Amino acid sequence: KGKVALDASLSSDARLKGTTPTTQHRTSTDSTGALASELLQNGTGSLEKNGYRGQAGIDWTINNRNSLTADISLNNFGDKSDGFTNQETIGYAPVSVDSTTRSSGNTFRYQAIDWNISYLKKFKKEGQEFSLVFQNSLGKSRTSFNQTVAADGSFVASSGTNGTNRLTDNESYLSADYAQPLSKNLILNVGGKGSFSRINSYSEDSMLDPASQSYQFSQNNDFNYSRDVYAEYVSGTFPITDHYSLKLGVRDEYTTNRIPSDTGNLVPSYNSFIPSVIISRKIGKNQAL
Repeated sequence: KGKVALDASLSSDARLKGTTPTTQHRTSTDSTGALASELLQNGTGSLEKNGYRGQAGIDWTINNRNSLTADISLNNFGDKSDGFTNQETIGYAPVSVDSTTRSSGNTFRYQAIDWNISYLKKFKKEGQEFSLVFQNSLGKSRTSFNQTVAADGSFVASSGTNGTNRLTDNESYLSADYAQPLSKNLILNVGGKGSFSRINSYSEDSMLDPASQSYQFSQNNDFNYSRDVYAEYVSGTFPITDHYSLKLGVRDEYTTNRIPSDTGNLVPSYNSFIPSVIISRKIGKNQAL
């Protein structure tokens, strides 16, 4: 009675920035076997990663019939990469030389918070209990990229593009379950559950204007999606022999989907009615198959 248990953990990892050189030499020939062109590339690429994860929880036994459990976890990780490439294309029929320098960069970061809280109520009658659970997961990610191309030896880019994408995913679940023994061998279970999803993704791209050396907006995409599922069930479990038991149940679900930005492709709501029959066999004191 009144017992409290706490737990917590924290971990992290990192990959220090490492640079890898790359080279490539490719040749092509014409129908007579004579050298027609050459492609020479050399450059470097770098990558670094880091992240951490933390978790904390509490188990509170309020008394012999009531208990509360809660957990929370944080997750954060990402990476960053950069690349630089010099490219030279040599043609021999006719003779031509084209040299360019390309630079690029990418970043990614993801952050998430997951938490849940549950309550369990046990009654005087053995097997009679009520539970209530709420869970939430909120994840956010952000990616970005950039790339420019310039003539070899020039510090002025002739073309380029950059962009970002932001994603938010919010998921929530609420469930309630009740078990009522009707007799020594018959148990009635009823309950309900709701799940709620909200997703938003926004991306934006820009193109480099060589004359002004500034980025001009090119396009964007804003996507929103939501889904709600409401479900309730009822089931009964009773033995059919000394080793086998039968569980009969039915579950009803109603699902709604919404995409506010897409009025041309509406996702219809729908209802599902799902009966179930389960036969289980005892293989131990506390195990069943």
